[in-house]
Amino acid sequence: MKMTHEHHEFTGSLHQPLITHMLQYRQYLPLQSYLQATSNLTPRLDRLIQLGEAILQNNIDQVNQLADSLNLHYITKPTHLQQRAYFYLEYMHLQFARKEYGDYFRALSPLLVDVLRLVIERNIMPQLNEFIVPIIKENDEGNGIYRGLQWKQSRVESSDNIINQTFHKYYGERFNYDHYVSSSHLNKIIDDHTVDEEIRNLTIKIRHVEKLVRNIAAHEIVYIDDDFVKHRSGLSLTEIRNCIEELTDKAGLSNRQIRQVFTDINQQIMQELDLEQ
Repeated sequence: MKMTHEHHEFTGSLHQPLITHMLQYRQYLPLQSYLQATSNLTPRLDRLIQLGEAILQNNIDQVNQLADSLNLHYITKPTHLQQRAYFYLEYMHLQFARKEYGDYFRALSPLLVDVLRLVIERNIMPQLNEFIVPIIKENDEGNGIYRGLQWKQSRVESSDNIINQTFHKYYGERFNYDHYVSSSHLNKIIDDHTVDEEIRNLTIKIRHVEKLVRNIAAHEIVYIDDDFVKHRSGLSLTEIRNCIEELTDKAGLSNRQIRQVFTDINQQIMQELDLEQ
């Protein structure tokens, strides 16, 4: 009993700044180890920490299980695609806050594919998902593994739909359906068919950043700072982040409760430890 009291006092005084720092930068696994070492890791704390880490890792199945067990049901309300984009965007915010700009820009293309899909579904073509198919291919051991998303040729070419129109415009009769769905494909569809000029301008800007900043960061070892980004794209780091934020709002990813999920988790962790935020 005396040891438990000492551990609580030890955690609540000298090491509160350490816990606050770990939560601020989403260092959930080090926090878990620390609380285990100081005998302060309760079952609820453990689930909250696991939830934070699962969101960072975009482990949607584990996120939903843990959120339900903690009665944080608002986390499970968005669709799978929306959850994936919400959580990945929060991960990118963390990279930006840490000034890990290389990782931030390398993460841009995966986010864009999901966000642009949502933009199209919400503003242009609600049935977009009918034109996309997940591809499973065997590896050398004969095991089927997921390889990515491709355009469903039979569906695209079955009518004079907007995807068919865009592919004919840019690729003629030679579109390669072996290509995986890319931000470039989605950007062209938006540029051709949106009536929202703000969406068109945002996607053009971000595609420009993807080509001139993200691609070099993904294929070469480069030092990235604000000067580098401004020189290549004409936009500052803050302007790019704001463009991404505006585009995600256009995609319908504007649920403030979900966007503040880490704040909620961290507050509950602090309350469980009986510490001030």
